[in-house]
Amino acid sequence: MESNLVQNLVNLKSLPETWDVKDFKEVVSDNSGGNKKLAKSNFLKEGDIAVVDQGKKLIAGFYNNTSLAVKTQPPYVVFGDHTRVFKYVDFPFIMGADGTKVLQPKKGNCDTKYLYYFFLSINVPNTGYNRHFKYLKELKIPLPPLDQQNKIAAILDAADANRQKTKALIQKHDELTQSLFLDMFGDPVTNPKGWDEVIFTDVLILRRGFDLPVQDRTKGEYPIMASNGILDWHNDFKVQGPGVVTGRSGTLGHVHLVEADYWPLNTALYSQDLNGNNPTFLLFLVRNFRVERFSRGAGVPTLNRNLVHAESIMKIPIDLQNQFADSVKAIEAQKAQAQASLAQAEDLFNSLLQRAFKGELTN
Repeated sequence: MESNLVQNLVNLKSLPETWDVKDFKEVVSDNSGGNKKLAKSNFLKEGDIAVVDQGKKLIAGFYNNTSLAVKTQPPYVVFGDHTRVFKYVDFPFIMGADGTKVLQPKKGNCDTKYLYYFFLSINVPNTGYNRHFKYLKELKIPLPPLDQQNKIAAILDAADANRQKTKALIQKHDELTQSLFLDMFGDPVTNPKGWDEVIFTDVLILRRGFDLPVQDRTKGEYPIMASNGILDWHNDFKVQGPGVVTGRSGTLGHVHLVEADYWPLNTALYSQDLNGNNPTFLLFLVRNFRVERFSRGAGVPTLNRNLVHAESIMKIPIDLQNQFADSVKAIEAQKAQAQASLAQAEDLFNSLLQRAFKGELTN
């Protein structure tokens, strides 16, 4: 039963005659053993060699001892045993601690990039923070001749490059709005442009959200805002939008603008009154004020809003706030176009990915 959860074995029955099907153990070598692993506490921001772990980022950090590198030569497929993340790595690296699997083809009948894309096409069940490598070991791997493997990898490379380029464009739009804020107003923590300052509560008052147990929620049109964003939807609201919401307990530092009416949970702080300020401007102001600096608690971090309220913060004329918001709106419109393009690029990539291992890309 578990094999069917991971892989649709029916597809293997209709492969081209030139394709072979082999067990995982015949094709893949687990080369994780015998390598040194580096604890996260030892990661550096810069160094002589990259560290790759099971997290989502390709490179988790760096280190300065190249003798700790994985012993076999690149390229590799790295698998997160807990996270189910696959990465294609074509450079030497040091393994991050616990959960990092280093996989490579055993023989010359399988291309590493082809193997990587095959892994992306399967469904590894999410069983929480448990080991998932056992699901890979049950796989049947379809193997066309090497020249067809290379062709499949090239087609998927092109489709992947298209979606990655679009993701980078979206990131550039986010960076542009942040740069615009700093160019116009400076860092609100240090106020280098010398704006007049007022007490924080003259700009914004933060209030604790409201309890709403899961059993009391009814699906509806109003977002339920938690410390890290929209958690669920409800048929009633507590606060009229627009409003600014940030984390009170647990996840701190995420700031969100809610345009419509909403229900802020007790793990969040919401804006009681915008005091005539532009909501888009306030989003960036609170985000850059870095209210997470005022967290307290050794266990679960909790934001002390009384400390925030007592701080001084720059007061910006409303015409400049509106000018900034208008610029952000124009940038967000361009970002929305890029997001639509990304959705199309993702659909194309996923379609090609599924067709590739049915033998439909090389016939």
